[in-house]
Amino acid sequence: MAAYSSRSGHCCNWDCDYAPLILRLADDPALCRRLAANAARDIPVYSWAEIAEQFERFFESL
Repeated sequence: MAAYSSRSGHCCNWDCDYAPLILRLADDPALCRRLAANAARDIPVYSWAEIAEQFERFFESL
């Protein structure tokens, strides 16, 4: 099974057999750099204060 990110256009493989995927990363430094660059661009980084605010809003909404 795979999930595709509409933002990066790359596939996140949710396969249960991770060993071949890890070996692929070990053998492909360019892929590692590309995935890291996509993650840095696509995944927001939150401070602990921002995370705490999100939790507080969530629990207040219950």
